[in-house]
Amino acid sequence: MNLFDCLLIAILAYSTIVAFMRGIILELFSLGGLIVGILIASWNYGRLTVYLEHFITTPAIAEIVSFLLLVIGVMVLSALLGKALNRTAHAIGLGFFDRILGAVFGFGRGCLLGVAILMAIAAFIPHSTWIENSQLSSYFLAGAHAVSFVVPYDLQHRILDGAEQLKHNAPYWIKPLR
Repeated sequence: MNLFDCLLIAILAYSTIVAFMRGIILELFSLGGLIVGILIASWNYGRLTVYLEHFITTPAIAEIVSFLLLVIGVMVLSALLGKALNRTAHAIGLGFFDRILGAVFGFGRGCLLGVAILMAIAAFIPHSTWIENSQLSSYFLAGAHAVSFVVPYDLQHRILDGAEQLKHNAPYWIKPLR
């Protein structure tokens, strides 16, 4: 194992432990709040910007602040709802299941973060020697291969070509598109 393997293990462990401590309910409400917040802000930041332009004279900054205020506001509301539901679940004896499912969720999130890191490395620095000696990178490259089909063609091509560069640890089925 090399330093990169240790980094991947640390990401997985941290994400799993944090999600275990918080539980699936808080994790899902946190993720849901972020997603819904981005959607609401995307469609409504202009309405808030009209009011903020009285206080913030630079239009671009007023738009950024409006967007972020909406995202953060929805996230706070979602967190409050999640906390109430979490307390209820723990009060009726579902706390253990909440935490176990949270750990599973956290492990999955950590895996996706590892895949994102490997996608970026394979696409943008495929000759990385510290990845070539990694024992865990092949598993994450397999995930990067699967995810590469939902990214733009140019990036997909770069990811698959980069994975080919790292081929001695990559699964046999990763081949660049030609």
